[in-house]
Amino acid sequence: TPWAGNSLLVRVHLQNEGVDSDDDGLVDFYTDGWVCVDHIAIAGKQDMFPPTASISLSGNMVAPSVYAGPVTATITAKDDMKMGEIHYILDGSESVVAGSSTTFRVTTDGDHTIEYWAVDATGNEGAHGTVSFAIDNSPPTVALTAPEPGLYLLGNKLLGMSKVFIIGAFTAEATADDAQGIAVVKFLLNGEDVGEDTSAPYDAYVAVKNMGAATLKVIAEDGVGNTAEDSMDITYYKFL
Repeated sequence: TPWAGNSLLVRVHLQNEGVDSDDDGLVDFYTDGWVCVDHIAIAGKQDMFPPTASISLSGNMVAPSVYAGPVTATITAKDDMKMGEIHYILDGSESVVAGSSTTFRVTTDGDHTIEYWAVDATGNEGAHGTVSFAIDNSPPTVALTAPEPGLYLLGNKLLGMSKVFIIGAFTAEATADDAQGIAVVKFLLNGEDVGEDTSAPYDAYVAVKNMGAATLKVIAEDGVGNTAEDSMDITYYKFL
């Protein structure tokens, strides 16, 4: 490399050429003791400063450091003399790319960490940087837990049955879970929104007019907009 790093090794070789006493072009004898060096000049280039590196992330960010879908990472490095290579560690696995920039995609669900740095052409290593983010492509889980099969009167279960038969208002209940958290759980009767809940335990008081067969549905939405649903067929009578 034409560039020398911060530590520079210089090697000098000195040779005794001897004495030609009679000017016949031949060395008559070699002197002992002193060797005189007039001066030594070395022309070179020295690189003492490490490079710098920066990273940018792009994707459908729906919350701070949370993306709904793949994330594209771009690392760019600069050096005052000559760049060498970029290093990055994605979730514990290191990659080395020659040059001053690199771009790659992260598509796996879950939490991710990228550690990155640059090394110039003479081996100077720059400061390390770290960025963390999460990708959430997975829908939440949700299940209706109440009402259970049975006969209900004004919200009270009177006896067990193979189907759900309800007279009067009742409380619908559900469980929901997601790695990035549940934003809201919505309850619908025949497609009409009858209640929402944002914290567990999730429930809604259903008191809308209905005469006969109905479909009770629950929809859970996570923090990035992924949804999941569960439903049951019920017989529900409420006159007013």
